[in-house]
Amino acid sequence: MLDTKPVAHAKGAAVTQAPQYLQALYDYRLIARVSPFAKPVPDKVYKLDLKEIGKQTVVRGDTLNLTLPLEGVNPSLANPQITVKSDLPGFVSEADKLKWSPGKEQKPGNYPVTVTVNQEGQKVERTFQLDFLEQNTPPKIEAVSSIIAYQTQPLTLYVKATDPDQPTQKLRFGLAGGVPEGVRINPESGELTWTPSASTELKEYPITVTVSDSGTPPVTSSQQINVSVSLDDAFFTFLTGSIEIDGKKIAWIRNRATNQKREVQEGDSLKVADIQGVVKTITDQHLILEIDGKPWMLSLGENFRSLRNLTSVPVLN
Repeated sequence: MLDTKPVAHAKGAAVTQAPQYLQALYDYRLIARVSPFAKPVPDKVYKLDLKEIGKQTVVRGDTLNLTLPLEGVNPSLANPQITVKSDLPGFVSEADKLKWSPGKEQKPGNYPVTVTVNQEGQKVERTFQLDFLEQNTPPKIEAVSSIIAYQTQPLTLYVKATDPDQPTQKLRFGLAGGVPEGVRINPESGELTWTPSASTELKEYPITVTVSDSGTPPVTSSQQINVSVSLDDAFFTFLTGSIEIDGKKIAWIRNRATNQKREVQEGDSLKVADIQGVVKTITDQHLILEIDGKPWMLSLGENFRSLRNLTSVPVLN
């Protein structure tokens, strides 16, 4: 027991027992519990509460494992009883945990789930939204064969992609990895543009295009497009002259970069760089090509980038 001595105190003074040794502290605690001078500790009040539960998302093949945000649970009582009300079958509750695994026949959709918690007469209830989704499949990018681009000439290519998921998802295009300077892609339309400069090295450039959908979670597909930059033959190829032999008109064209010469007659197919058409008319001063059903005129001494679109073939001398 404690060794105490009587001491005089003024009226209203607070008396504090301060043990100085571990044994004394232990003995003090024993006395404090039954001391008529000790202020009793008030009983703790437990007020059961279930905080708001945010929207939950489950993808087919996954499982919902939700810890309920419970507060005010009295540990001296039996565990709270949890009940679930929903159009989704198969909820399992244990302590403060809620688990749900979708069945094979379960249809995707947005489902309200109401959780009720009871503990010795106290009852709380919350409703949350559960979005059940099919597995998100990646978009499919249409295959693109190798592309040829020409120095100083704009290249335009539309990357096409589809997504098999329903409802239809929004696709967004992008570029991945290192791409040549100046390569751009429209994120909404998939339009890829590039104008190689005159100093761009003549070689093949791999360009990786990505397409992401708007699913949950979003998934991305990618595809490499090989673009070969070539010398612009249309810029270096000129109409250098024409002649008529035995009633047949012949035009001479020459590539000044390679010094290659070629003769063409009316009716011949002609391809120079990305320009492809059929020779329709040859005169002393002009060459008329039909390109995609429309007439284009090239004058003597001009290169093929100088072709002019005609609404009708003029009468030429």
